[in-house]
Order: sequence, then structure tokens, then C-alpha cells
Amino acid sequence: MIYPLGTAMERYTTIRNLRTSSIVFPQDFDFTKLSTERKIIKMLLDHNPDNRPSAQELLSSGMIRVEQQDDLMKEALNALVDPSSSWNHQARNILFSQPYSFAKDLLFKDDTKNHSVMDVLLQEKAIEAMEKVFKKHGAVNFSDLDVEILPKNPLYDPTCALYQVLDRSGSVLQLPFDLTLPFARTLGRTTLKAHKVYRIDRVYRSNENDESAAPSKFKEIDFDIVTEANDPPDYLPLYDAECIMVGSEIANIFPFFKASNISIVLNHCGLLETVLEYCGIESAQTLIVAKYLSEIGFNSKTMADVKLILKQELNISNTVLNELDQFDFRLDISNCAAKFHKLMLDSPLLVRVDAALKYLELVIKYLTLFEVKTDIVISPFSGQTAHFYKGGILFELVHGDKNRSIICVGGRYGRLIQELARNRSPKSLPNAVGVRIAWDFLFNTLKRYQSIFKQDGRKNDKSEKYKRASIKTIDWKVQKCDIVLGIFTTNLLKEVVPYILRQLWSAGYSADVIKNKLSVEEMMNEAKENNVKRILFIKAQATLKTLKSSKLNKYKPFRLRNLETKLDKEIDMIELIPTLNNEFGSTSDDKGSDSGLSMSGTINSGSNILANNAPLFDQSIQHSLEESHKIVVVPNNAINAKKNNNKKDPSEINSSSNQSATNLMNHMRNAPVIVVESKEEVIDMIAITSVRQADEWKRRVGGVARDLPRSYITNIYNALFKEASRGVKWAIVTGGNKSDKVCVVDLQR
Repeated sequence: MIYPLGTAMERYTTIRNLRTSSIVFPQDFDFTKLSTERKIIKMLLDHNPDNRPSAQELLSSGMIRVEQQDDLMKEALNALVDPSSSWNHQARNILFSQPYSFAKDLLFKDDTKNHSVMDVLLQEKAIEAMEKVFKKHGAVNFSDLDVEILPKNPLYDPTCALYQVLDRSGSVLQLPFDLTLPFARTLGRTTLKAHKVYRIDRVYRSNENDESAAPSKFKEIDFDIVTEANDPPDYLPLYDAECIMVGSEIANIFPFFKASNISIVLNHCGLLETVLEYCGIESAQTLIVAKYLSEIGFNSKTMADVKLILKQELNISNTVLNELDQFDFRLDISNCAAKFHKLMLDSPLLVRVDAALKYLELVIKYLTLFEVKTDIVISPFSGQTAHFYKGGILFELVHGDKNRSIICVGGRYGRLIQELARNRSPKSLPNAVGVRIAWDFLFNTLKRYQSIFKQDGRKNDKSEKYKRASIKTIDWKVQKCDIVLGIFTTNLLKEVVPYILRQLWSAGYSADVIKNKLSVEEMMNEAKENNVKRILFIKAQATLKTLKSSKLNKYKPFRLRNLETKLDKEIDMIELIPTLNNEFGSTSDDKGSDSGLSMSGTINSGSNILANNAPLFDQSIQHSLEESHKIVVVPNNAINAKKNNNKKDPSEINSSSNQSATNLMNHMRNAPVIVVESKEEVIDMIAITSVRQADEWKRRVGGVARDLPRSYITNIYNALFKEASRGVKWAIVTGGNKSDKVCVVDLQR
């Protein structure tokens, strides 16, 4: 009924007026709101039968709303939703048989981001540094085995921006919103042999502004430790502490974090649920209330803001909100326990609180044994996605105090594995704890940090402020390659450029060609953008024949420019590699190695370990090998000396001698450095004694080193013999802090 009729008289009067030829409506009829209904009534009451519409015409006119076809629509919807209905199958076939639309293809928005070369290089370096931390703990990469798409899961909050799709069978599927739930699903349905794993993969979010657009893609990095069902429970707090330690080590990688501004925030799901129950929160509201409370301190949200939201959206009383306000604190374990006992005095729920705090205290003990220096506090309301970690520990690594940022979050999700498991007994299911790294926050902050250090040599206050942080752990100055080639004509691409690139690559240098740049200034600008320090300009007159020549030419086909020192050198092809070796401070073998440093060894009285990759001299002050040496030929004027020896060409003698000296110096740069904390007499004896005779070596060296223990002398010999057995010819032995003596030892004599 669109117009109620109160009395019989009103009904009689209204109907009579409608039956007139003019079709008179009541005066209080809402003509504005019911204009469509008025039009339909006038059409149906028209006194001329030819003007009255048929039922089909009225339905097809579009004036009857869909809501007025309730029975028909309900039946149609039920048929579409029912998987056994033929209508369901037909509807799906129609949806998936839509023709290709060029317009939709053009309007489809892809969320692919345009990263610069430097961004990609910086990202690779950061991920490589993280992987070293994971592998140090014995983890293996599990990224390739993760689930790419999975059925929609009810554990996600309706407000989550899930990217959902419909398959041909009518099932609703979703792309991974995080890596924790897909991995827990895998653990609940298959047997995983790996004990510690890390995963680097994408997660997806739907575009709220445009549902037809592609999902937003983000990188997520997770580290997880899995325990089997029959493992002793004593392992659980140990592995919880190890996961937290991994998060702390990840934070220590990045130079922009200060230890004083980072804190580890611990919580336990049992503790959180007990507090909410004590305050009077109903069990049906626990998850949503916990979600709002976990946002305190982030995105400028305060406790007052959260209390207002809880009151408006969930209608929580002021008494309960005031109770919650008392538990908004961050304290260490001892003060936290005292605070709980004061607030929950004589409450029967205090037993559950003590059990949770006891477990957290055990985790903190392990963190102390691991020598984690980061401040550790407990907050009853902390914990992102607490519903994943029911019955287990929750933890966060937080940067900042007032305006906080998440570095990583994690917890133990054994209950989640049980909820997602199928066809397996709960007693046979594994348990797991994991940490999720906030990659986007770390990478974006790292890029901003990199922008502080300009490569044009200018100083600023920020760079001075972070100078010490810049050498914290890793050199974050990434570059595309060691050297770029600048050409002024494409004719050089036919023979000259491939030959030069081949020589540089064979020598262990990374090199590339600058494209589509014909001026020196443009080439230099592109090199600076990619943080490349050296440009090799190839002159247009260079030919493959001149480059392959083994003699020095007066015409130099190359000009090597160092963008740091702003110096140019005119060089020939045979001078290219030696010149680069001098400038980079290493030989081609060193340059092509992973470390880029000469191998060295260190021995001290407390250890018999040979420590590699510890350079004796700093790269910046390392001696550069000269291309020629002073050659002194000692004449033999004896009567019985062979005269032919003194008649050799002096230039030939100089060339061969210079080459021999150069080869020796090159070998010396690769020589291991053995540090022996002892006096000069011991170093001299080591230099003249062959390591091939073990007993004789120990007797002679021990004779002059009476103040050294026999075990230390054995360690010195073992270190030298180990290098000799590898085929190493030369070794450098230095006296360390006790002597300035340095000698060269022939290990193969």
C-alpha cells in the first residue's frame, strides 16, 4: 500500500474520485516521492481501453521496480546461488564467455610500480643482507612452494581489503593477504621437512577506489620455525626468543635505526583475553575490540580515540572503557607483574595472568642469553592480527615512542594450523612461530636515508648527523656496475665494444655501455645517476686491430675518467686492466671474487682458527702497483764468466725483469696474511724454515719462542701448512701488536 485509507468513508471518497475521467488523487498524496506510482495508476485507470498498457508492456517499461518482483527475484537468486541448479551453471558460463573488450583492457589499471635501477639494486642488497641473517639461523628459502591462490577464509575481518575472484566452479577465491595463513594452511595439510624457513613473496590488496582495477601488490618477508608434534614443549620459548632475535638482527642491519629508539613489545593471547574478560568485554566482541586496542600509538591514535570508537560502534559502556584505560601501559616484566596484581587484586583470573607472564619471563630469559640488547617491554593491548596467534605469544618490534612504526610483528600460531588442518589428528599437527618483516616501511625509509648522502661531494647537516650510522654494518652505496663505456658513434658496436666488454668481464669487472647519449655531459650525468664512478670514453678512431696490438702505441684510443677524483687518463688497451687494478686497489682475481678483498689469516693465542677475509691494509691506502720498476743489472766481470750473458739487449732484460716483478707483486696481493703475536726472532725463524718438515719446523721455531705455549706454536704451524696444502706459494707473516716485523714466507720450498 502506497496510500493508507483510515476509515470507510475515506476509502469510498478516494476510490470514487479515482474512477472519474479526470482521475483525481487525494490532496495529501505525495506527488514528488510517488511520481512513478501516480503515472502507473493513471495509465491503468484510463477510460480508453486502447491506452491502457498490457502486463508485458508495463513490465518492459522500466517503471516497475525490481523490488516489487520479490518472488521472481528470490527464485532467480536461489537458482543462481544453488550449485546443483542448472541456472547456476548457465550463469557462470555466460560470465566466463564474455567477449574480449578492448575498452576494458585499456581502462584496466595495473598497480605495477616503476622502480629505478638504483631502487632495484638497493632492494637486492637489502634482501641479500636479510637472507644472510636467515641463513645464519639455518633457514631455507620456501618462497617457490607457497600457495598462490586459496579459498576465501572467514578468519579475515570484513574490513580487510581482500582481493577476491570467482572461478568457473563458482567458488570464491582470494589472493594471499599475508604469508602466515597460507603457510599455516600448508603445515596443516602436508608434512614439511624443513625446520626453519624464510619466505619472500607478494601479498595483495584490493583497490578500494576502483574495484575493477588490478590488486595492489606488496612484498612481504617472513621467517618461521616449525616444531613437530612430538618435540618437547621446552623448545617453544627458545624458538619464540630466536624469532624475536631475528627481528632484532634485521633492525640492526639498517643504519637509520638507533638502538635507543627501538623496543621489543611482548604480549600473550592468554593475557589479552584475560584482561578483556576482566574488563567486561563479551566474548563475541573480543577480536574486534583487540583490533582497535592494538592500534593505540600508531597513526596518531590515542587511547581516547579508541575509546570513542568503541563507544560509538560497539556501544561499550563508560565503566568498561574506564577499566580498559587502566591496562594501557608498557612496562618491564617485574613492574608489569606488580601492576597486574594491583589492578586485579583477589580476582580468580589472576592465575591465568601469572601463567602468561611466567611464559613471557622465560622468553625474556632466552633473549638475555642471546645477548639481545634491545629494550623489552610488555603491553597487554599490543599485537597485530591477534586472532592468528590464539593461545600463544605475540610480539612486535617498534620504532619510535609517540609516533610508532612497526618494524616486524609475529607470534606463535599453532592454533591457526589446527583450524586450517584437514584429515589430520590435532595431536599429529606441528606448531610454528613466525615473524613478519614490514618490508615497505624498511625499504622506503632506506631510500630516504640514501637520499641524504649526495654523490656530488656536498655536505649537509643530515649527512653529518648520520655519518657514524652509515658505517654501522653494510655499505649501502649501491652502483649499477664498476665501469661504463661511452661511445660517440654506433660503428664501435660492431667490433670494438664487444671486444672491450669481453676483456673487462674476463678480468672480473662489471661493465655496461651507455646508450643514446652522444655528449660527455650526458654520459657523466647518467653515470652519476647509477652511482658509477668510472667512464671509459672510446674514441671514434679506435679499431679492433689497434686494440689487439701487444705494443704500446703513441695514439691512445681510450680516455678513463674517475668521477670521484675528476681526473682523466689517456690509456691503451694493454694498459686498461692494470690501470683499473690500480684504481680499484685489487687484482682482477680479487675483483671477480665475492668479497673483493685479499684473503688473510689471523691467529691469536686463544684460538687456532684461520680467519679469512680480514685485509691487512685498508683498501683506500693499499699500494698501487706501478707499471715499471727500477731495474738494476749486476754485472759479472769475472774472467771465467760467459761473455754472452753481458751482451743481451738491455731493453729485453728490463722488460722481462719488469714483468717478473709485476707477476710477483700480483701474487703477493693474493697472499694470505698470518698474524702471529710474537717477537721479531720468531718471525725471522718462520721465514727461513720450511713447513714441509713439521718436526724440524716446530723444534726451530719453538727454540726461539720459549715464552710461547706449545699449543700456540702448533696452531701457527697448522695455519701455514693449511695454506701450503692448498697450493699457495707465498704468505705474509706479521708480528701483530708485539712486533712491527713483516716477512714473506715461501710455503712450497
